[in-house]
Amino acid sequence: MIIGTWEFDKTCDLRTEVEKNKFEEIPWCPPYTENGTGYPTRTFKNNGEYIDYFTSEHIKYGKWEIKNDKLILKSRISKQNSESRKELIKRFLKKGLISKETDGFYYQKPIEIEIKSLTENQIEYGNEKIYSIHQNIKKQ
Repeated sequence: MIIGTWEFDKTCDLRTEVEKNKFEEIPWCPPYTENGTGYPTRTFKNNGEYIDYFTSEHIKYGKWEIKNDKLILKSRISKQNSESRKELIKRFLKKGLISKETDGFYYQKPIEIEIKSLTENQIEYGNEKIYSIHQNIKKQ
């Protein structure tokens, strides 16, 4: 059910029992996004890859999987960054901060996000107190 394109809708904070829509003031410096939310539009593909679309000039790629009700995301380091920063890549590999996968790309350490609920049209992930809701805007 996760295959498709998802867009941020709102954040729920059960500590204050308040739903906050996408136009709330975000307390950190979020990346610029064309949709104005600070969250990318994310497409999950059948082959286990995902695309984060921020703007036409800012797109990130990675791998995804679901294990034990957790969404696991590995962000891919672009070939341009890995080639231009070879010493940094070597240092991060030694420290275990990144890994090289069989596809030849380098990936950051995976992040795990608890899936609170997943339906055909909506996904909620976060923790028991604060979570975000994303709507499926395009099924694959």
